[in-house]
Amino acid sequence: MERYVLMTHSKLKLCLLAGAFLAGPLLPFSSLATAQTEGAPDSDASETLEPIIVTGLRPVPLEDVTGSLSVLSAEDLAIRNSFYLADHLRAVPGLGVSRSGGPGNLTQIRMRGAEANHTLFLVDGIDVSDPTTGETDFGLWGGLDAARIEVLRGEHSVLHGSNAIGGVINVVSDTSADLRAGFELGTQDTWRAEARGGI
Repeated sequence: MERYVLMTHSKLKLCLLAGAFLAGPLLPFSSLATAQTEGAPDSDASETLEPIIVTGLRPVPLEDVTGSLSVLSAEDLAIRNSFYLADHLRAVPGLGVSRSGGPGNLTQIRMRGAEANHTLFLVDGIDVSDPTTGETDFGLWGGLDAARIEVLRGEHSVLHGSNAIGGVINVVSDTSADLRAGFELGTQDTWRAEARGGI
């Protein structure tokens, strides 16, 4: 009987040693899990984090913009006092304006050496470029009553697509509620009249 008990104790020792040998490498992980559980906040307690504001397409102050941005204000537009939008854009650095013939003919704008179809043209944030060619004939844009013109040079295709590789031109319309009218006479029996109103 004693011999049987001694053999049982030996087998038990052997099993305990084997278990300790196998469980040894797992001990650091179990202590790490215990430490993390002890340091974790109570599941019932709520923690309020500071809100994260993503700018996206929201208005940003001019001094906070890191891109190459030019803004033609209403005063700048009044100084040039041109009927055609392309004539105002000649004052912006980095823009090349090419016109085929006289006023009203095909007029293209290239920004920083990119092609004309890589300049995105927006009116109040709406894309008005030709859907077929992707470019804009600025010779057609005459008499547009603009409050200001924003020109963003450089690649902005991440926000606006492949048409904005050269840059973006955004015209903000004048929403003032007033009435205006004008009439001009020129050579070769040319004339131009316009009337504007807003409510």
